[in-house]
Amino acid sequence: MSNYDEDDEQEEQVGLLSSNVLDDEDKNGTYNSKARANGKKGKIEPLEIDEVEVIENMSVVEAKDNRQKRGKNDYESSIVSGCRGLFISIVLAISLSLWLWSDQTAKVYVGVQKYHELRIGDVKHWCLDKKSTFCTCQNPLTPRHRINHKMWKAAHYGNVREATMAGEMGNTDVVFLGDSIIEGWRGLSFGKVNPKKELNTRVFEKLFAKGFGHNADFEGLALGISGDKTFNLLWRLQNGELPDNLHPKIWWLLIGTNDFGHDDKPHCSPEIVLMGVLRVIEELRAARPHTLIVVNSILPRSENGGAVTTPDAKIPTVWEGMLEVNRKLKDYCSNHHNLRYFDATSIFLRQKENTKGIDDQYIPDSLMADYVHPTHKGYQKWGEAIVKEMHNIIDASQAQGKKHSDGLSTEDTDDDALMYLFKQEKGGI
Repeated sequence: MSNYDEDDEQEEQVGLLSSNVLDDEDKNGTYNSKARANGKKGKIEPLEIDEVEVIENMSVVEAKDNRQKRGKNDYESSIVSGCRGLFISIVLAISLSLWLWSDQTAKVYVGVQKYHELRIGDVKHWCLDKKSTFCTCQNPLTPRHRINHKMWKAAHYGNVREATMAGEMGNTDVVFLGDSIIEGWRGLSFGKVNPKKELNTRVFEKLFAKGFGHNADFEGLALGISGDKTFNLLWRLQNGELPDNLHPKIWWLLIGTNDFGHDDKPHCSPEIVLMGVLRVIEELRAARPHTLIVVNSILPRSENGGAVTTPDAKIPTVWEGMLEVNRKLKDYCSNHHNLRYFDATSIFLRQKENTKGIDDQYIPDSLMADYVHPTHKGYQKWGEAIVKEMHNIIDASQAQGKKHSDGLSTEDTDDDALMYLFKQEKGGI
C-alpha cells in the first residue's frame, strides 16, 4: 500500500474514533475522557465538575489549534492555487500571442503602403524547406540587371523601344509585365523570334492587337524577358521599360515563378518571393498612382510530370509555396487601393475524376507542355479570361463614372483607378 493510501486509512480511523467519543453522551450530557484518551468507545461514567472543566478547556485549545491548522492549510492552498492560476494565465497569454502573430503573418505586409516599408529583416525563412539553409536566394528588394547576358541586354533594349513607341502612340489599353511567360506570348525568347512559339503570337494578336486586320477589343503590349525574377523586372522598370509617356488603362503583372528557383535545386521560400512581387507592385503604384494594377496569380507549375504535388514529400512542393504567395497577394490587393487580384489557377489546373484533394490535381500537357509555360491553347484560354475581366473592369468604371456624374458618390467612396479609367475612356486624360 502506498503512503497516500496509508494516510487515507489513518485519517478515516481517527475520524471514526472521534465520532464514537463525541456521539457517546450520558444522561448528564458529559463525555467519557478515558474513552477519548484511549480512542475507544468506553462505558459512560459520571464525571466530576473539575474534570468536565478540564475537558472543556482542552476542547477549546484543540479547537483553536484546529483553526490555526486549517488557516495554515487554507493559506498554503491559496498560494498553490494562486501559482497554478498564474501559470495558466501565462500559458494562455503566450498561446494568444502566438495565435495573433500567426494571424498577422497570414496577412503579412497588408499594412505596407510604400515600397520603403518592406524590410528584408522581416523574412523568417529564406528556403522553402524551413529546415534548410542551402537555397540560393537573393535580396528581392535590390534591383538587379542581367547585362552580362548578351541576349538579355538586347531583349531589354527591345522592350524599352516597344514601351516608348507605345507611349508615343497613346492607344495602349493594357501592358503585361513579367518573365518568359509574358515574353513567350509574343513568340519571343530573349527578344528573338522563336519559331516554336509562332502560334502564341497569333493568339496574342487576335486578342490584343486592334490593327493588322484583327478585331481585338483591346490593344496590348507584352514586356517580358525569359528567366527574369522580381528584382530583374524591378531594374527594368527603373531603367526604361516604364517611360513617362506610357499610360495604359491597366497594368497586368505576372512575376514570381523564377524566384522560387530551379527544380533541381533547393527552392526559395514564399516569403522571399512575396516580398519581391510586392516590391514591384509598389514601384508601379508609386510611378502610376491612379492607374489600376491587376496582379495575376502565379501560374501552376509541376515538378512531377504534371502532378502539382509529390506524394509523401517531406517538404512542401513549389506549387504549395506558390499557393501561399497567391493567397497573400490576394489579401494584399483586397486591402490596397487601385489593385485587383486575378486568379488564373483554374484555367491551367484540372482535378482527377471523383477526387477533391490537391494531391489529385494536375496540369494538362495540352495547356502546358513543359508544365511551366502555356501552350498556344493555354494562352488562348488565359487570354480570353483576361479579356473578359477587362470588360468587367471597364463596365465597373462606367458605372462608377455614372454614379459620380449623377452625384450619387463622393470622393471618399470613389475607386480612384476606376474613375481614372472612366476619364481615360471619355478622353478627359
